[in-house]
Parts: sequence; structure tokens; C-alpha cells
Amino acid sequence: MLTNLKEGDHQAFTDAYDRWKQKVYHYCLKRTQDPEAAKDLTQQSFIKLWRYRRQLDDSISFERQLFQKVRQVYLDWLKKEAQYRKHFS
Repeated sequence: MLTNLKEGDHQAFTDAYDRWKQKVYHYCLKRTQDPEAAKDLTQQSFIKLWRYRRQLDDSISFERQLFQKVRQVYLDWLKKEAQYRKHFS
């Protein structure tokens, strides 16, 4: 799957999304406590995965690489939330 995904195989991406979307969503929901934010972060994580698919490393598990992207998307969201709160406080 990883090799196919790196090569831009849409079916490999769809398979990865179908397999991991719930786990990513629950990870995001646990951290944000906001179902809508968790949905958005899940979508953003998979978009990021697709954008950077060529950089995936065959020697590292797919799950680890996916959740590195999820964590980065979450951290970016936290920074935006902090700026928003600071601006409107």
C-alpha cells in the first residue's frame, strides 16, 4: 500500500483513508473535545498525507508516518486557536 500511495494511486489512498479515518478522528476528538474540529483535522490530516505522499519512507510504518502528520495538523490548529483567543480576548 505504501509504495502505491507514494506513486499516487488513488485507490491506495482511499483504502488508507477508509482504514484509518476513525482512529484519526478519535485521536483528534480526544484532544479537541470538539466533534466539528475533529472532523476538520481528520480531513486536513489526510490532505496533508496526500500532498506529501512522495516523502513517505518505506522503512517507517505507515501508521507512524500518518500520525506524525496528524500531530502536526493538530499543533497547527492549537497555534491558530491560541492566536484567535488572544485576538478576541
